[in-house]
Amino acid sequence: MNLERKEFLKELKIFWLKENIPNLSEVNARFLSFLIDISKSKNVLEIGCANGYSTIWIADILEKNWWKLKTFDVSLPSFEDAKKNISKTNLDKIVDFNFWNFLDFDLWDEKFDFIFIDARKKFYLDFLQKIVKNTNPWAIIFIDDVIKFKHKMENLYERIENQDDFEFFILPINDEDADDWVMLLKRK
Repeated sequence: MNLERKEFLKELKIFWLKENIPNLSEVNARFLSFLIDISKSKNVLEIGCANGYSTIWIADILEKNWWKLKTFDVSLPSFEDAKKNISKTNLDKIVDFNFWNFLDFDLWDEKFDFIFIDARKKFYLDFLQKIVKNTNPWAIIFIDDVIKFKHKMENLYERIENQDDFEFFILPINDEDADDWVMLLKRK
C-alpha cells in the first residue's frame, strides 16, 4: 500500500473512532487484506462497507492485478461516504458499489473467491445462506465481530455448529480488543 493511502486510512480511522462509525479494526483489516492476497482471490464480495475503510484495504490488494470487488451497503450516508473515500484513493475502477439490501439482490451466476461480511449482525446467517451458491469451491468467507456481537447471531452459530458442509475457525486477531474475533469459513 502506498504512503498516501496509508495516511488516508489513518485519517479515516481517527474520524470513525471519533464519530463511532462501526468499522473493521486495523489489525483485522490487515489480516483480511493478507488473506485476500495469499489466496489470490480475483472476485471479492463485501457485504457492509460502512465508510469504505475495509473497502480500501481490499481494493488496494486487488488493484495490482485489476481484480474486482463488489460491495453492498444499505445506509445511504455510509454508501455515499464510502464512494467518496474510495474516489480519494483512486480505487474506483476496482470497486462495484451497490446501494442495495444485499438480501434482495440477485447475483445471478456470479462466483466469488472471497466474501467479507461486516453488516447487520442479525442477518449474518441470511447472508451466508444467500452467498453459498455464489462461492467457488475454494472460496473463503471472512465474518467480523463474531464474539463481540455473538448474541445477535445465535442462529448463525447454531447453523455452523450443527452442519458438516463448512470448515470453520473462530480466531482472536486483535489482541487490543479481547472480543474482536473473526470467523473464517470454507466449504468442505
